[in-house]
Amino acid sequence: MFSPTRTHATWKPRVDEGDLAFFQAPDSAWYALGLCSEHAGGYKEDSERSKLFSPDYLAMCDASGPICRADIASADEVHPALRYRIVGGFEHNAIEVSWTGHTRPRLIALKTFTGIQVKYLQPDKRPPVVFALADEDAYCYCDESPCKQCSFNCKSGFALYALFDDIGIVRTDIDRISKD
Repeated sequence: MFSPTRTHATWKPRVDEGDLAFFQAPDSAWYALGLCSEHAGGYKEDSERSKLFSPDYLAMCDASGPICRADIASADEVHPALRYRIVGGFEHNAIEVSWTGHTRPRLIALKTFTGIQVKYLQPDKRPPVVFALADEDAYCYCDESPCKQCSFNCKSGFALYALFDDIGIVRTDIDRISKD
């Protein structure tokens, strides 16, 4: 019997390229995350084995008025860096996220195949932050715990975003099993 968190998908899900829609008020620490636009999300490719989902937030452009699309830095361009580790196997999947350097992020967001998870960090929070995965986000090829580095890269396409007070928003692509 399958665990309720285990995917029943017979194909590897994919999400369209593009960043989350973060918006910022000029000269302010105020940020907003856009979730929905006038263009409903849907599949770009109608192939049974390779569906490519294009979520609503990709269609969001600069908002009119006092806010604009926030700049997003790559983790390769700035220091501190986010580190992640995928844990679990067929029945349970999670991503553990930690950070290096003296600065703690205010929030961490995870872009997955099916949506977005956001965690706000309490002032005394220490790493790791754990994102539990289920359904298509938990899609995996193996039952190793923790996952082993392999050529399947079953979480490739996920991205982590962290908001640092002194840097802004930093993106880390999940392009291999773990980054440490």
